[in-house]
Amino acid sequence: GAPTAGTMAPEGYGPPNYNFRLVLDTLKGIALGGFFRGGKDDLTSKTATGTPINKMSAFAVDALVELGDFGIRGALVNTKNKVDATGVINSEDTGRYGEAFYTFKKNERPWIVPLLRFDSTKDKIADRKKNNLVANLSYYPRENVRAFVEHYNELSDKKAGVKQTKDARWTIQFEVGF
Repeated sequence: GAPTAGTMAPEGYGPPNYNFRLVLDTLKGIALGGFFRGGKDDLTSKTATGTPINKMSAFAVDALVELGDFGIRGALVNTKNKVDATGVINSEDTGRYGEAFYTFKKNERPWIVPLLRFDSTKDKIADRKKNNLVANLSYYPRENVRAFVEHYNELSDKKAGVKQTKDARWTIQFEVGF
């Protein structure tokens, strides 16, 4: 294959990455999980001269609680990229989110699902923090078919303590899975 941008590795080949996911599910509406990923960043693992660039790691914990048709879900994620040759950290990020949703059913299947999510991200190297609120309304006319309307609103965006321009947008989307 052709080399991937910025690397000498042909597309589809690269350094090994390791992914581990473990979930404990009570089958009574409570699930707790964790995730770990480690290895070298595939797209930037080597420069054109073959010098290693990034060694990356990520870990996360998440939880889901469902009480009847009401659900609450949350996660915490930490990622880090380090320059392999020098050990200098070039990115270190944290993120977290919490969401609540209710599933209205029709014929025992999801029909309409309103969801409200708060998420927060922090880029430690760039000293940037963002807080967002998302309101989503999903409609499931058939199995594996979903249409939704969503509003995304940045509540705050600060870089080095200075307020940045906030983003807000609407999304309308239709999905079919098979």
